[in-house]
Amino acid sequence: TSEVDFLLMGDRLRDLLSLHGVLYVSMDSTVDNSLAAHLHDGIFEFPDGKRRFALTSDLYQDIKKGFDEVEPLKTVIYDRERAQSFMLLRKSQLNTTLS
Repeated sequence: TSEVDFLLMGDRLRDLLSLHGVLYVSMDSTVDNSLAAHLHDGIFEFPDGKRRFALTSDLYQDIKKGFDEVEPLKTVIYDRERAQSFMLLRKSQLNTTLS
């Protein structure tokens, strides 16, 4: 997965949702923390030694286009080893093609 692939997936999910449909995503994250080292194209190495695709603040700002935030983005840090963000978005009434 790359950042481009992730954004394309977000576009597709937005297209599939009905008006006011809700999108919930829970994923590895670097938002509000500096636990992970960026390797390439959205891939980070976390202190637990694993390499994973992770949400960044910039990526979140891009993915939420065409959505309204139901709740602000939340990030939880687990034992200083990894972090996970939770997003809850609703398809915007003023949704247009954003690609």
